[in-house]
Amino acid sequence: MVHERARDEYLTRTLAGPPGLIHFVRLVALSLLLVPGGARAQAGADSLLLHWSAPGDDGTIGLAAQYELRYDTAPISDATFANATLVDNTPAPAAPTTYQAVRVRGLSRGTPYWFAVRTRDAAGNWSPLSNVLRWDWPVDAAPPSTPLGLQGSVQTAGKVILIGWRANPEADLMGYNVYRAVHATNAWQRLNGPLVLQPSFVDDALPTDANGVVDYAVTAVDNSANESGRSALLAVQFGPVKHVAASAWGLDAPYPNPSRLSDVARLPVSLPASPGAVRIEIHDGNDAIVRRIVVTGAANGRFDVAWDGRNDAGQLCAPGVYRAWLMANGVQRMVRVARVP
Repeated sequence: MVHERARDEYLTRTLAGPPGLIHFVRLVALSLLLVPGGARAQAGADSLLLHWSAPGDDGTIGLAAQYELRYDTAPISDATFANATLVDNTPAPAAPTTYQAVRVRGLSRGTPYWFAVRTRDAAGNWSPLSNVLRWDWPVDAAPPSTPLGLQGSVQTAGKVILIGWRANPEADLMGYNVYRAVHATNAWQRLNGPLVLQPSFVDDALPTDANGVVDYAVTAVDNSANESGRSALLAVQFGPVKHVAASAWGLDAPYPNPSRLSDVARLPVSLPASPGAVRIEIHDGNDAIVRRIVVTGAANGRFDVAWDGRNDAGQLCAPGVYRAWLMANGVQRMVRVARVP
């Protein structure tokens, strides 16, 4: 569900056209302050809050009688003003220099709009148009925060998994994507079609080749289609797992440790025969997964897995203490990896 909380961003523009003189009525130059607000009912619809300082009936004296505020998706001129859309909830003029505002609703984010206003005095004289103000929606390239608190439970005798997480706080949140992978692989599959609107999901189509364990991760999406990073991985066991003696698995202290950002950190791994799908996960200090390394084609026994210090996007990770996890068939082993400049 789209959150019902507005978050305003401010942009000041000045209508600096020359003042007009109509039957001794002088239009005071107006200043409009536009404030974009998020949609309340449906995605893609937005509103703008227009602010100005009221003119007088005669210069800065007396009350003007009426505003006529219009907008269009094309530039407005004297010739086209009457064909533009009238803002019918514009307030009546207040005392000169009074701060006034009106919210224009039903606009489409991403579509440019032009606004203009004129004022009528008590004798029925209309001022010239104010300067025409163009509004281009700001580009939102910031993704939502990564969902937190992912939890899961097995339902219906191991045939259904219910997962849930904490709701994101963003006002422009549109929903969530839920991803699943067979445990200890990188083969992520998006499970939902339309965005998931609530912070929960029911997985009732579990794979048959997962050896009884699946991984889940969740992302958040805003109304500009920005998608967050994946949440911390959640592994859920829903059926029998072929266990191997715990002593057959090993992840020893890395070397060198600490290692410089220019060095490759090597992780000594010990695996049993036929280990199945195996991966190394590198977690940062916030327990977010920065790198997944799938272990494939390695001979049974002991060998090294190399981490070049980069995340899944190929970017070099910052100095700090990381945790390396060996994940396979319900077995987890962890060592700390220190990276220094």
